[in-house]
Amino acid sequence: MNPSESYIEERIDGVEKVTGSATYAADVSRPGMLHAKILRSTVPHARIVSIDASRALALPGVRVVLTGADLPPVRIGRSMRDMPVLAQGKVRFIGEKVAAVAADTLEIALQALDLIDVEYEELPAVFDPLDAMEPNAPVIHDPAEVRAQATPKQQPGDYPNSVSAPVWGVSETDIKQVFASAAHTFEHTFRTPVQHQGYLEPHACIVELDDRDVAHIWASNKAPFLLLDYLRLGLGLTREQVEIHMLPLGGDFGGKGSFMDIPLAYFLAKAARRPVKLVMTFAEELMAANPRHSAVITVRSAFDGGGKLVGRWTRSVYNSGAYAAFKPAPDATLPGIRGGSLGPYEVSAFRIEGHMVYTNTVPCGHMRAPGEAQPMHAVECHMDLCAREMGIDPLELRLINAPHELRKTPSGEPGTPLRAREVLQEAAKAIGLHDPRPEGIGRGIALVEVGNSLGDYQMGMTIERNGSVVVHTPIIENGAGMLTVFRQMAAEELGLTVEHVRINQTTDGIEYDRGVGGSRITRLIGRMISMLAERLQNRLAEMVAAEFGYEADQVTREDGGFRTPDGKLLSLADAASLAPDDIHDLLRYEPNEFDSVEVFAAVGVEASVDRETGQVKTKRIVSAHEVGRVVHPVMHQGQIEGGLTQGFGYALCEGLTFEDGRVTMVNLQDYKLPVGIDLPEMETILLPADLSLGITPIGEGPNCAMSAAIVNAVVDVLGRQVEIPISSEAIALG
Repeated sequence: MNPSESYIEERIDGVEKVTGSATYAADVSRPGMLHAKILRSTVPHARIVSIDASRALALPGVRVVLTGADLPPVRIGRSMRDMPVLAQGKVRFIGEKVAAVAADTLEIALQALDLIDVEYEELPAVFDPLDAMEPNAPVIHDPAEVRAQATPKQQPGDYPNSVSAPVWGVSETDIKQVFASAAHTFEHTFRTPVQHQGYLEPHACIVELDDRDVAHIWASNKAPFLLLDYLRLGLGLTREQVEIHMLPLGGDFGGKGSFMDIPLAYFLAKAARRPVKLVMTFAEELMAANPRHSAVITVRSAFDGGGKLVGRWTRSVYNSGAYAAFKPAPDATLPGIRGGSLGPYEVSAFRIEGHMVYTNTVPCGHMRAPGEAQPMHAVECHMDLCAREMGIDPLELRLINAPHELRKTPSGEPGTPLRAREVLQEAAKAIGLHDPRPEGIGRGIALVEVGNSLGDYQMGMTIERNGSVVVHTPIIENGAGMLTVFRQMAAEELGLTVEHVRINQTTDGIEYDRGVGGSRITRLIGRMISMLAERLQNRLAEMVAAEFGYEADQVTREDGGFRTPDGKLLSLADAASLAPDDIHDLLRYEPNEFDSVEVFAAVGVEASVDRETGQVKTKRIVSAHEVGRVVHPVMHQGQIEGGLTQGFGYALCEGLTFEDGRVTMVNLQDYKLPVGIDLPEMETILLPADLSLGITPIGEGPNCAMSAAIVNAVVDVLGRQVEIPISSEAIALG
């Protein structure tokens, strides 16, 4: 780890969280509140013949029972709206919501579920996305309905059960010509598992309608304005009809940006005319939340005689699950498919195919590096296999193909060089990639390129007459520490200590905000804080100039205050006291292409592999990173280690398993999340900061590179391909 000499601020939310006094959605209680539970489908694909809730309604303490027949035929979704609030006419996966009960107590609600009788007419089901694309596959959604519900950018394929099938790059004819003339061509296919985000706080929500029919919502949701959009487009609720009460999240990793059970809680509260709370159990989380998509990725590469990539053709088939409602991209797929499939290398000709396919399994959604983690894993495993078949060292093959051109700058002048080769060399050196090793010890490396997505944001800043500063933002604290960083950045911009800055989480006066995600928050909000601070300081400088009879440009800004031409120094509080009222500014920021930045990270792993027992144990982990400005070194390091840990789980122990569409892991004892004792010490190498890049992404790189680095270390011992999560049986019996 590269320690920073800068001041490290305590987290705003630190004391509340370590003492247990922080209030999360599941902690909220409202007067007269009812508790709700959901009856879920026990079959993967069926017509609903009948639902009889009469016995449940007769149970003392039950206030409301809803089925799909009681609700309007609305559909909910992030981009594509194809999911009913409760199943209507048909169920499409085990765990789908069929009926809901709101009762005086949780115990009564659970008893009532057992009293609801559902008759199904089962239909053929399909669970593998490749099978679902076959001509005779069971049809999960009517293709005409899919096209009717499609977004403007959605491109369904011409095969069964297609959600969307975007393509980037050259034509199939052109890429085939490239491969036909190449010195070497290789093809490998990889499968990646369904991975739950692994947050400790399950989804929870409370909805209460006031006497004006305004829906008050307390929920484990990270994006208030996206939620407003879901409710507006799906249920027809205007902004004036919804009041969102912001709460911290107990983890997110992409999983808390959906609507989940909030629309259902709204209908229950509306029917009961009382507040309703819905909290998912971890069993429900694992069987019916919105985990990372599994995928089947075929990577084809063409090389010249010296190992230079001349063509890449990647085909990724993602298992959508039964609905597309949780997909974050405008085309109803995942935003990282193109970049993740191309990989971090220079290649002159490419074709990228992304296929999102319905199956009768849990609907999948957004997780850290959505759409990228799967093909990035495949590409980096593929590179090692190609190197071995060509007789080239895997590190050397990466160095041959790693980009090294100069970045573009807003001014048009050449910028700093891309540092892919540097992170590779640093990680390889630190892990001892080429050092002698005993039998059963393997070393592997992986390179990734990650960037931030963009989005529109709005926030305000107030300087009070006493010199205190308030940052107004609708950003939710998801556990990463962004509110702490906002306060630190505002204090630095204004030359104050953090004690003079406070954060006001609010949606008041804010028209729109894209919400947390995309490795963009610190970068974009940091820019907005800087712009707001400059605007307000300019206004104060004008007041100081007017007060003392100078021109505004004669007053200079200094840390924490202003200096007049005669040498008089006024603090920020002195200047603010000249205003008749607090001064305030509101900024809406629409980013441009230079608000996006890409950086490289490399992960090296040393692992022991026991061929007889199949046991794999990581012995050392090293990661090297290209970085810009590091605002808070401790939290920056936490993002690195957290990402590595998630990638470790992806490689070795995580992955939902299914039997005929039923999730077989319904608790955290069976679904193995890695814990501290599983991991060796992690060494971090930060390249010297390139401050021209500004604030750069950090968490998603190690998350994406880790699984391939582990696999490549195992392949270094076995000499053959292995799939994730790596099982001892696959190694010992392979």
